[in-house]
Amino acid sequence: MSKEDSSIQNAATRLEKEFVQRERSMAANLLAMEQNNAFLIELLKRMQQLNLKTTNASLQSEIMGVIELIQSQINNENRDRFETFYKHANNNFIQALTTKHPDLTPSEKRLCMLLQMNLSTKEISDITLQNCKAIEMARHRLRKKFELDREANLQSYLATFNE
Repeated sequence: MSKEDSSIQNAATRLEKEFVQRERSMAANLLAMEQNNAFLIELLKRMQQLNLKTTNASLQSEIMGVIELIQSQINNENRDRFETFYKHANNNFIQALTTKHPDLTPSEKRLCMLLQMNLSTKEISDITLQNCKAIEMARHRLRKKFELDREANLQSYLATFNE
């Protein structure tokens, strides 16, 4: 291998590492935005409940103003942006998974994406606005669909689609 070939290979390796780091950073930013949305949605629900409990018209008007402000800050596009980014960055994973399991629903694919990122049930719960029991049940259904034993590690199984 010539000096020039070695230099090109080193540059390619460096660029690949930079790309992977940027990919991770973008994914983390998108997840943080989605978690922020989860907080805003919870706040919105509480404000709506508070609005139903009060009979004071001026207070209701103020609460409605806060509700509208919160609604304007919720960005449902983040979820779509995350999925588009993830599918682009991990196209081989999605293609391999879909090839082996063509009957997966969009929400099951999304769960697989989150599991493949090694997120915990709690983290997935926070992101998807579902309780932990719902995530555990969805994981159980995925194991069944994938015909995995109860003891089988779902994340390890999903990792096989990266190869």
